[in-house]
Amino acid sequence: MKPLNELKAGATGRVTAIAVGDPELEAKLREIGFAEGDEVELLTFGPFGGQPIAVRLNRTIVALRAAEAKAVRIMPTAEPQLEPSAAPRLEAAPEHA
Repeated sequence: MKPLNELKAGATGRVTAIAVGDPELEAKLREIGFAEGDEVELLTFGPFGGQPIAVRLNRTIVALRAAEAKAVRIMPTAEPQLEPSAAPRLEAAPEHA
């Protein structure tokens, strides 16, 4: 098992646990839809220190902070199909004048 935030972009896995000492964070992750046995795919890391982290949870795309992703334990099921340099990255929104 490893934390969700340690997967590579494009890798998939199954949720094995929500390992949190904070009951509010655990409740938030469960409300978002994380549950043991669910399939997740790490899509990409954001441009600001790797945050947010975009994941596909079942058929929904969710953005998580690194601390939230670290609380979700994953059993990897498939390695990424893309080279790390070819993986998509989230871009910062353009500034409006």
